[in-house]
Amino acid sequence: LCIKGRFGHDFVHSDKRIKTPLIKKNGVLCPVSWDDAIGYVAKRFQEIKKVYGGKAIGGIGSEKCTNEDNYVFQKFCRQVLETNNIDNLSNMRSPFLNKLIHKSIVHAFTSTTSLKKIEKADTLFFVGSDVTEAHPVIGTLARKAIRLNKADLVIANMRNVRFDSVAKNDIRLIYKPGTQAPLINALMKVIIDEKLVDLKRVEKATDGLRELKSLLKTVTIKKASQITGVSEETIKMASALVAKPGNCYIVCGKDIVEDPSGPDTIKTLMNLCALINASSSPKADTGKISLIFSRLNNNSQGANDMGVVPDFFPGYLDIEDQSNRKRFEKSWDAKLSETITNGTAFNIIDLALKDT
Repeated sequence: LCIKGRFGHDFVHSDKRIKTPLIKKNGVLCPVSWDDAIGYVAKRFQEIKKVYGGKAIGGIGSEKCTNEDNYVFQKFCRQVLETNNIDNLSNMRSPFLNKLIHKSIVHAFTSTTSLKKIEKADTLFFVGSDVTEAHPVIGTLARKAIRLNKADLVIANMRNVRFDSVAKNDIRLIYKPGTQAPLINALMKVIIDEKLVDLKRVEKATDGLRELKSLLKTVTIKKASQITGVSEETIKMASALVAKPGNCYIVCGKDIVEDPSGPDTIKTLMNLCALINASSSPKADTGKISLIFSRLNNNSQGANDMGVVPDFFPGYLDIEDQSNRKRFEKSWDAKLSETITNGTAFNIIDLALKDT
């Protein structure tokens, strides 16, 4: 069994599981057959669509369904129901994240390979992530990297999260709430000032080193320590571990992606990745430093990858781009409704509350 299967099987035998479809009759949910339930839902969809149009229907995909299920769900909504009012809870919590993940993939910052690569890490950097509590699979792989690959560990969190390890170098950065971006800027400041990476190679490989230096010009380790509550010495030790030769995996957790300052923090982490990756040897693995977004549920990423969002087709293809629209019309052998556009920044719950 996989790690989750070994410990997360109790729900299968729970007496609270719903085993048959339910339809509300006279205010009471009553068990019905699958044929009756499917027939009833199909009839109501037809009635609503005929009177109000497809845009009156909305759908919320599941972060606990397979990629195949979510792909068919968004296709059904767009092709059959003729609505683009679709979303999933992870996107509603962090509507900025998909675009940033796509950007980080384009720039080779985000790892698109198996999580098992974590086992080969030389450094692990957890930012706003409690892997023991929220991501036991990543936690198990990380402990294996520490035990068998002698990986170093850096944990940055506003709480003193529990993660027992035998890492020779185990640095904890317990920062004040809302100061994660200044903390990461301080790490980059140390890396640049102390030349922990080959700055000449960075300058040749990127166009933004001067801009980054200018951005960090006012950053001092002393001031960063005062702002974040992390000691100067700890910031310096963490910088050295993150910048050291070898493969580093940054695990970015929900404390970052669901925080109002999440976009700024993630962009700062991407700058950190660019700084270190650009300095590495061309012969080095392209995953020298990689971002991993440890989203809340078992297939939060898959639901977004499959296009269960209002602004992207599957594969993060812009829904407003007519060439993408024609591509899916050809693939699905169907003409998509003119209402299949992003149209608004409101999430599906806001739209329902506004009765639009």
